Amino acid sequence: MFAKGTKIMYGNTGVCEVMDYATPDLPGMPRGTKYYVLRPLFQSGTIYCPVEQPKVFMRPVMSREEAEELVALIPTISVEPFHTGRLQELSEHYRSIIGTHSTTDLVEIIKSVYSKKREAEAAGRRVSQMDDRYMKLAEELLHVCIRYGYDNLPDCWRNGPDTVDTPTGRYRTNFNIPAAVCALDELMEQEGIQVVFDTNFCAPIMEGKTCKGVIVENKSGRTAYLAKAFVDASGDLDLMFRAGAPTETQRSIVSHWAHEIDLDTMKKGLETGQALQALPLRWLGLRPDADNREAEIPMYYGTTSEGVNGYIRTSRKLALDYLKQHQSPSYAQMTLPLMPQFRMTRRLVGKEQLEVVPDRYVESSIGCMIHSLEIPAEVYEFPYGGLIDTEITNIAAAGRIVSATGRGWEVARFIPACVLTGEAAGLAVSMAAKENISLQALDARPAAHFGQPRRQDPHG
Repeated sequence: MFAKGTKIMYGNTGVCEVMDYATPDLPGMPRGTKYYVLRPLFQSGTIYCPVEQPKVFMRPVMSREEAEELVALIPTISVEPFHTGRLQELSEHYRSIIGTHSTTDLVEIIKSVYSKKREAEAAGRRVSQMDDRYMKLAEELLHVCIRYGYDNLPDCWRNGPDTVDTPTGRYRTNFNIPAAVCALDELMEQEGIQVVFDTNFCAPIMEGKTCKGVIVENKSGRTAYLAKAFVDASGDLDLMFRAGAPTETQRSIVSHWAHEIDLDTMKKGLETGQALQALPLRWLGLRPDADNREAEIPMYYGTTSEGVNGYIRTSRKLALDYLKQHQSPSYAQMTLPLMPQFRMTRRLVGKEQLEVVPDRYVESSIGCMIHSLEIPAEVYEFPYGGLIDTEITNIAAAGRIVSATGRGWEVARFIPACVLTGEAAGLAVSMAAKENISLQALDARPAAHFGQPRRQDPHG
């Protein structure tokens, strides 16, 4: 528990001072819950944070003595820049250093990349995106807290790849989806972003090939939101499809996750002290290695009401069939498929397309994607043109709906790929709106336009 007057780091807010303790009656919290009353030092307002089990990262700020010791050490830290032409090798090098949890090792990364930057500038080049990324990460860890979340991470993430028994072990960890949702809600609030819940998109407001706004509907009725540019992250390409962009659809076979619980898993959760052990996931539908595979499971398009309804009815029937076979006082299903878990529905046929060709040079690359954690070194560059149509001037796609061919569609739906395309789409529309130009008119090499270095074409 932090004492009054203590300076702490609080999430993305920065440094706050603990002013007092209080037990306010806040919605969704039990009565009598004790809160820190925090005053941000570099912003206005007051923050209330639960003393027990805070949902936002908190740590004491570094003491003056600790900071001075680190500063004094910096000139004595000697490093040699790490050079390699393989991105995977470069990433593993930086990860191994960060995994030591040492502030001096973080300084080593910063000094190493800084040296590489000076070398590159002298030669009229830039350091790689990977170098820049890890330098920024090291700086962030120094400024925030290198121990944040480590109690919840596997040992292999802390101790490096030498402790991993399997090729994929290092990349796996558990997280709680409801907690992640709440954390994202908090982040949106901190950044001043208004999220409108339980709202359905109805139609775009088009002027030629430019979208002037979108019409939505919720409990307040129909509302039009006007903007200079838009990101379609609907998962089904709803906005761009209705705006007239060329698309491609695909049927999905019924396959979904549901939570269950029984006395054995409850016991396991108590023994391990991990709640997730008590709530295992059941994969219902098509899965060759499970005991619930059906000889014939229908496939549905997720782009029609009939397809959505059919998917939900079939998935519920599969859940019921499994329940009939496992009726017991010690077993219960915890969730039902209340929404269709379509893997893919509709995608953009854009200006460019993702092609699953390892190490293929892409002039307009915005970053790299992988298809399998089993083959982490096999990466595919995603083209900027995969986010946009050839004609619609101010709508960018993000997530599984981006332009991709064949197996590339499967690659594009993975969460890291969705993060990559989401960030790129957000940057693209913000720059296009600020410069009052079309998405097609952005730099032909958008990686450079976005301030990201480009690797050289290996084939010249």
